[in-house]
Amino acid sequence: MTHGLQSATSPDYPANEGPALDRSRLASAQRAVVELTEILEDSVDLLGATLREEAARVPVVLLRAAAVIFASSVGALFLTAAAALYLRDVFGGWAFESSGAGGVYVLSGVVLWKSGRARQ
Repeated sequence: MTHGLQSATSPDYPANEGPALDRSRLASAQRAVVELTEILEDSVDLLGATLREEAARVPVVLLRAAAVIFASSVGALFLTAAAALYLRDVFGGWAFESSGAGGVYVLSGVVLWKSGRARQ
């Protein structure tokens, strides 16, 4: 009884191979598995670092976008008020200047809509 070990003269081994050659194949396979595991771990670490960097940028990007929207809204408010006061002095009534300001906003909305659709 050999307890699971086979001798080099066993019929299961070809004439030019022995247990030493099987051990070297096993060691090569183990090294390959270890290297693949290290590559996978490095890839996961790199992905995690990239995601952390991008997540750190999100508040900055959102804050910048909110600041641009706020500044544009305040600017549009002041420009509309100035245009309304000027048109009231020129034409003497609020109806014409209100429709003029509304037309400017509708026209700018259409232009922005078309330019956004053209990019897609």
